[in-house]
Amino acid sequence: MKEDLIKFDLQLFAENSEGEDLANEQSEVVQEKTFTQSELDAILAKRLAKKDRENEELLKKAEQEKELTKLSADERAKKEFEIKQSELEEERKKIKIERLELQVIKILNEKNLPVEFSRFVIADSNEATLENINELSNLFNKGLESAVDARLKGGKPPKSGATQPTGEITLADYNRMGYKERVEFKNNHPDKFNELIK
Repeated sequence: MKEDLIKFDLQLFAENSEGEDLANEQSEVVQEKTFTQSELDAILAKRLAKKDRENEELLKKAEQEKELTKLSADERAKKEFEIKQSELEEERKKIKIERLELQVIKILNEKNLPVEFSRFVIADSNEATLENINELSNLFNKGLESAVDARLKGGKPPKSGATQPTGEITLADYNRMGYKERVEFKNNHPDKFNELIK
């Protein structure tokens, strides 16, 4: 009797079966990001540049260690002190630049200038940087003002569908105007308005 029974996997019909999980995993794999050749080239170039910098630093340290092994104990201590001092000075410069960048961004925000200008105004000292910011601010405002003046020079653009009062306006044209346009017409052209009303 047991031989007549069919072996059947009932779990196949369950809601959270392994088959569905496998299908979901496969769909997730398909949704991975694809890259173009230029994007891959850019990513690789960045990684290679980073590795080159790391290798240069390691090579520099190895050369320093090689030089230090050739020196006597006093000379070695002196050279190590000089190396540490130069590293400390480089760190100080980096911190100074970072602080200056933060100050520049704060000042640019206060003057309503784009923060992207910060890389153009940073100088060696705080005073020179402040002078650069003020000069950029003046030039930017003058350029902005002249652009606005150039746009406004042509006058107010006509409203779409509005009748221009410069030509002959008939009673039908006046009747098609909105309330606001009628008031403007009456205020700007009182003689023509009185002719139409009579």
